[in-house]
Amino acid sequence: MTAPAWYNDGKKLFEGETYAFDFIKLVPLSDHMNYMLMEDPYGIRHLVPYEFYLRYNLQPGDVVHCRVDKINCTGRVYLEPAHPQYQTGSVERFSYVGISQEKQKDGDNDTEYSVLVVADIFGNEIRVDMPAGYSVEPVNGSVLCKIEGFKKGKPLLSLSLPDQEA
Repeated sequence: MTAPAWYNDGKKLFEGETYAFDFIKLVPLSDHMNYMLMEDPYGIRHLVPYEFYLRYNLQPGDVVHCRVDKINCTGRVYLEPAHPQYQTGSVERFSYVGISQEKQKDGDNDTEYSVLVVADIFGNEIRVDMPAGYSVEPVNGSVLCKIEGFKKGKPLLSLSLPDQEA
């Protein structure tokens, strides 16, 4: 999907692509949240919630590389600033927090499954689905996980199986 500018000269942002945005300033809105006013390469301005990216140490005046995550049916563009430490597709060590047993409703039945809980460099707890019968052995208190992407400043992870380890 693409989002044309309202004064479109063929200038479009494309979902999944990364662009350099200028962080213009912080804007407090009536919802009691601060937003980063970001200007795209075509001069169009976008608002990005600041609270998810506080630990990125972004400051007005910075050039921030953002991935266009989604463009909805009304043309609103959702941006995900590049993480300062991690890259999509890389395999990294995350601090082991524990394993949680979850229940999922499947019609009239409850299905129980295991979820690995790890923490990233900022201390955010992240849940990682575990295949049935898979056990995790933390090495020095950490577990290898593959970074599939990012959402609201947190990595989306999958277990790094032995043949994927870096």
